[in-house]
Amino acid sequence: MIGANIKLEEIEAVIVNNGPGSYTGVRVAEGVLKVLELDGLTGYSFYEFEMLKLTVKEGVWISNAFKEEYFIYHWGNE
Repeated sequence: MIGANIKLEEIEAVIVNNGPGSYTGVRVAEGVLKVLELDGLTGYSFYEFEMLKLTVKEGVWISNAFKEEYFIYHWGNE
């Protein structure tokens, strides 16, 4: 983070939002996370909709994806 004055040693964990989005952007973020994990940091990688799914038992998630596409995910009450 530019201007945050945070040292790497002060970070306890890193969370990566793993899409939807550009394939290259997702892969770069995952790669950086893996490098930080090699350095001893705890890393978490979630798909965008999974964070909400952890707290809400049923729902529909709709978001912009890549190149004017949409991502739709429904969970619960199968």
